[in-house]
Amino acid sequence: MLNERTLELARQILTPLLTETINYQEGPSERYNDFLYSAFLNEDGDIRQLSYYVIDFLYRSIPRFREGPLVNRLLEPSRWVRRDFISKVHRRRVVATVELLGQCNYHQRDERFAALRVHLLERFIDEVVRAPFDSAADDKTTRIIRDFAANPPTSPSAPGINPMPPFSAPGAPSQAMLIVIHGTGAAYETWWRWGSDFTAFLNSIAGTVYKGSDPFSWNGYLDELSRDVAATNLVGWIKAHPTNHLTVVAHSHGGNVALLASRRGAVINRLVLLGTPIDTKYTPNLVSSIDMLHNVYSHGDKIQIGGAWVGHRRGEGRTLPDSTKLLNHVATWASATLFDFNPGHSDLHEKQVWKDNQFDQLLL
Repeated sequence: MLNERTLELARQILTPLLTETINYQEGPSERYNDFLYSAFLNEDGDIRQLSYYVIDFLYRSIPRFREGPLVNRLLEPSRWVRRDFISKVHRRRVVATVELLGQCNYHQRDERFAALRVHLLERFIDEVVRAPFDSAADDKTTRIIRDFAANPPTSPSAPGINPMPPFSAPGAPSQAMLIVIHGTGAAYETWWRWGSDFTAFLNSIAGTVYKGSDPFSWNGYLDELSRDVAATNLVGWIKAHPTNHLTVVAHSHGGNVALLASRRGAVINRLVLLGTPIDTKYTPNLVSSIDMLHNVYSHGDKIQIGGAWVGHRRGEGRTLPDSTKLLNHVATWASATLFDFNPGHSDLHEKQVWKDNQFDQLLL
């Protein structure tokens, strides 16, 4: 279960958005900026990610915030390339740096982000990738850095950043197909694309993961309008890629994109939600669109309930009512310790969590 201290941190990150106390002309207060910066370096991955979402939202919403003290603080290379980072294996800052790398890719229209990205890669690519990490989380950090180095987006029009283009005429339907939909802030990431460890793992189970050059994606912004547009685009993508049996594995708000698409006529034979914030605005159409829905959640996931707080939360924001067409599944680590029993938000799309909980059965 979540401890009260962590839950209170999540509330403090989101409260100014929920209560609309932020001045959208002047930007957030100095105190809130300092708090977001400390949260961005928190040892808890979900807290870091939650602050990242809020920083990205403010960056896009408030012009003065883009030139303000918090963004300038994050963009100062000396904060991220100190000589002692790797020698002390300061994992918290290394992981925060990886997430900032993602931000740099995501906002390539801002030359400051692009310049910082070069600094970060030059500093970390050799030392981080070759460092003797000894945990699954560190392995994930290494993999992300390798992905950025090997496959960086080349322009602001990289896949997933802008709205999807018009679709070509549909071809003949495939026998079966599985697609993965990313959540907020993950358009630049590679775990949901064909060729990643996760999609290769899913393909070893189902054998039907979509391998085309035009996977479905959306901008991943933290707002209802972006999810609304993405749902319409998903309906169009499915029509342009006909199949006799569609399985969708959707993480975080990507699940709400799929649920909203189901209410607009998208036929999804099997839908697997991973840490999706359960919101009454995004109720599934189990009558004519979704044949079977599996809702996977973790009691250690702060992002899921945080995302539900921002919307129209159903209950605790984690589960849907079980039925013959809808089942809830709680995820845990098989090799759990007293302090690390429940997976975090991003852990839900790690193959080890799927293996530990036998989630392969959800695809069969």
